[in-house]
Amino acid sequence: RISRWFSLVVCLGVMLCGWCITPCAQAQTTITVSTASQLSSAINTANGASGDVIEITGSGTITLASALPPISANMTIEGPTSGPGITISGASTYQIFHISSGAVTISNLTLENGNVGGSGGPIFNGGTLTVTNCTFYGNQAYGFGGALFYSSTGPLTVNNNTLYDN
Repeated sequence: RISRWFSLVVCLGVMLCGWCITPCAQAQTTITVSTASQLSSAINTANGASGDVIEITGSGTITLASALPPISANMTIEGPTSGPGITISGASTYQIFHISSGAVTISNLTLENGNVGGSGGPIFNGGTLTVTNCTFYGNQAYGFGGALFYSSTGPLTVNNNTLYDN
């Protein structure tokens, strides 16, 4: 009888320790934004997780008043799939996205007037990047990749994008 209780206590202890040690899987979160400050905050939040989706809603132009934080985690940044769409403007002063690491997908956005003294006017990629259904307009860089982006490492996939006047 004691050995049965002992076995039960040991078994529960092992299960409890395993539960405490095993990290919980984080659920994917969708963060909805419609302003530059919300986008900046959403990138910071998604950098602390992995696989989050930043959904940009509304229509018109979001103009950056400062640089967005570098992206360092897996995430998706997407605009609406229908309607007039969303433009993110670097105001001819800021690079729009700087990906330092992570697998990032950007889709259904217009990225315009990104400007950087280095490489990658609208996007600098130091991770894995997929860009789909985007328009690139009026971007420039004084290094490499003024029209679209500069990819320093990792795979780059470009699907169904429009580039003009860069």
